[in-house]
Amino acid sequence: MDNRLLAKLPARELKLVQPHLQAVELRYTQVLAEPDEPITHMYFPTGGVLSMVNEPEDGDIVEFATVGNEGMVGVPLLLGALTMPSRVFVQVEGAGFRAAAKDMLEVLRQTPTFHGRLMRYVMALLNQIAQGTSCNRLHEVQEPCARWLLHTHDRSMARASCRRKSS
Repeated sequence: MDNRLLAKLPARELKLVQPHLQAVELRYTQVLAEPDEPITHMYFPTGGVLSMVNEPEDGDIVEFATVGNEGMVGVPLLLGALTMPSRVFVQVEGAGFRAAAKDMLEVLRQTPTFHGRLMRYVMALLNQIAQGTSCNRLHEVQEPCARWLLHTHDRSMARASCRRKSS
C-alpha cells in the first residue's frame, strides 16, 4: 500500500478494508467528483496529484487543495454529506485505489483506527487549505507558486518511487 492512510493500518483493519479497494489508473484531467453530485467512490492515490477546485460563476477555476499519496478524496462522506461541493480531477497522472462510498462507510464503522486516521487527515487538509488561502492573500505570486511547485514535485516523486518499486 503506497497510500500513507492505508499503509500502516493494523492487519485486522486492513483485512476489512482491502476487499473493497480496486486498483485504478488516474489519468490526466480525469474527473473524480463533480460539484453537487453524489459521491460514488473514495479515492486513495498512490502516486500523482489530484486537484480540488471551485468554479465561480464567472468561469474562473480556483484550486484550493491538492491531494497526493498522503491523502484521499471523499472527505464530505466522513462528515455526513453525500455530495462534493467542488470538482476533483487528476492534475498529474498516477495510480491509486478506489472504493465504493457506501461500502467504505460501512467498513469505517468496523475500523476505528482507520476512521480516526481519516478524521486526522480531514484536519490536515483543512490546515493545508487555510495555509494556502493565507499564503495566496499575504504573499506575492512567487511564494504561493513555489509552494505549489514543491508540493507537486514531492507528490510526483512519490509516483516515480511507486513505479520503481513495481518494476
